[in-house]
Amino acid sequence: MMANGGPWGGQSVNDTFSQLVRDVFITKDGHSSFESCTRADLFEMELEFERQKVAIRKKKKHVQSWIKLPLPDVVWSKEKDNIIKNEGHTYSIYFDKTNNGLNFKPEIISEILFNEPMELILEKLKSILNDETATSIEKIILVGGLAESHIVRTKILKAFQERSILVPSNPFYAVIKGAVLYGQKPDIFESRISRFTYGIGTHIPFDREKHPLDKKVEDSSGKMWCKDVFSIHVKRNQIVSLNKDQPVEVYKPLERYQTSITFDIYQTESQNPVYITEEGCKKIGSLVVEMPDRTKKIERNAQVTMIFGGTELGVKGIDESTKKEFKTTIVYH
Repeated sequence: MMANGGPWGGQSVNDTFSQLVRDVFITKDGHSSFESCTRADLFEMELEFERQKVAIRKKKKHVQSWIKLPLPDVVWSKEKDNIIKNEGHTYSIYFDKTNNGLNFKPEIISEILFNEPMELILEKLKSILNDETATSIEKIILVGGLAESHIVRTKILKAFQERSILVPSNPFYAVIKGAVLYGQKPDIFESRISRFTYGIGTHIPFDREKHPLDKKVEDSSGKMWCKDVFSIHVKRNQIVSLNKDQPVEVYKPLERYQTSITFDIYQTESQNPVYITEEGCKKIGSLVVEMPDRTKKIERNAQVTMIFGGTELGVKGIDESTKKEFKTTIVYH
């Protein structure tokens, strides 16, 4: 499967929590008491929330405890004589005046803050696992800070009972360790799934039955060509071997007097693009192949191949006459 995902991790839960506490403390003029807080003011509360959100478990019926978070002093000084102003949460959030804190019922986190990101995560996982290329996937490994949450683990275990769900002993650091291991041994992966279709913008002989008139161009000899053609080298979802040449495509100069060819490199999410002018096609680089020998006029060949690395796409061109190689690299985005 190709890389996939979205902004639905632990930071999404944090952002929802931050908005919740700001909404709770809305003043009569429509402002939040948190607006005057600096990052330093919020640090202790956010740190404690980070710890609590992954530790909380679904409580059994009739069993209740409270999640306690320290309020920033600047907020406490303004709100200590007030009650919770957000009526929808009055019985789930309250001030603890003995410790300058804000107390939450667990369901505020387990049911409100986690609901949306978990729905999106499960929807994406189901979409991925229902793909025909995912039939051989038997295990799901949970990594990252959110994987430490009992709520997350429980929901994923319930949703994918037919697969093994694995969680490293320290899922937060598993991502960092993986990056370090990859840096030490980048050839640990043999192949990858291409996220995009990659190719070259080129010309082909014009066919009035196939090509639109606005793509027709004439060369100096009077021959008609179709411009802006997307010459596909690698398709989206295609398995590509890493650090190895992909199949070679051969191109010729358009004009006999050319001493070089400039290859513009494109990517798109479309599986079968026809023209580089289609919506979603993006130029990501270019490669110049010098071809100084003009004795064969346009009957000269330039070979172009792509090489997929761990973090970069390499494009290599060879002038068949001189055997000289020209290369460029493009960082994946």
